[in-house]
Amino acid sequence: MRVAAHTASVCFGNLSRGAVPGMDLSRNIPQVLGLSGAMDMYLTDGTLSAYAALRAGLIHGMQVSNQGTKQLALSSARRLAESPESVGIAGLKPPLDLDRYATEAWAIDLSAKSGGLFRSVAESVATTEVLQEKMEPKQVSAEVVVKSEDLQEWKPRQSLPKQRPKRRVRLQGSCRIVHDQR
Repeated sequence: MRVAAHTASVCFGNLSRGAVPGMDLSRNIPQVLGLSGAMDMYLTDGTLSAYAALRAGLIHGMQVSNQGTKQLALSSARRLAESPESVGIAGLKPPLDLDRYATEAWAIDLSAKSGGLFRSVAESVATTEVLQEKMEPKQVSAEVVVKSEDLQEWKPRQSLPKQRPKRRVRLQGSCRIVHDQR
């Protein structure tokens, strides 16, 4: 069961990081969204609003407040845990799909060889190192006095997550709403 607040948004963001969708996402998202919806989300870095994710089936419930979201998640978890089917499901172990893991490992390796894998992470680390080098005190003569105000402009600013433009994905599908049954 996946629940979210009405202000939530869903984005996988692999493309902007130079990564490929890995492990369960590459199998589960096409099952939920269909192949065209999953490809659209993977290749365009699209963002789904909470309502669009609910309509697409990525989340099963939505609440207005965070407290309501927590209560819905807890009640859904309790209802699932109390059902007789959960006892049988708990003992099941799915077989490993070694072919799928091998294919994904090959795809991730190919992505790494292309030189673009996690390029944005490497660029941010390099920028931080350059800023730290500029902040290190240099040997100055007695005539030159470095003011602390001058160093303030070179201090690295606290990095914030990249703000990607919101591109809303429009998916075809029916609305699935789970009502709390008490």
